Amino acid sequence: MSTLIIENEVMSNGQLGPDQYEILGVMFELDELRNIVNHGMRQGVSGFIYSSDLYDIFQEHESTITDYLDGFCEDNFNQSMWSYIAEQLSFDDQLWTKQEFIEYAVLLYVELRADELVNDVDGNW
Repeated sequence: MSTLIIENEVMSNGQLGPDQYEILGVMFELDELRNIVNHGMRQGVSGFIYSSDLYDIFQEHESTITDYLDGFCEDNFNQSMWSYIAEQLSFDDQLWTKQEFIEYAVLLYVELRADELVNDVDGNW
């Protein structure tokens, strides 16, 4: 779960200050989150472009990502995160790598968290 810091107090909704939010250790302004919601992570978002960065992020935040995505996928698709992502990757190519799986998981997590944060601020975004 992301944290909110106001005058060194840690809160729990992902906000760091006026219109500033943290997801997986990366700071975003509200407008950046709106762009992610509208255009997705594949547009190229600073800190989430290179495969090596995505791998490192996954290694550092694996339990946060997998716990969140597993719950989301179970609630919405009645399947685990693992089977959902494998299914999505298989639409493009039956032979995909663990790195592709990791990248998909990280990008999906950020997109979903961005959507939650924008909806918290803007209502039915």
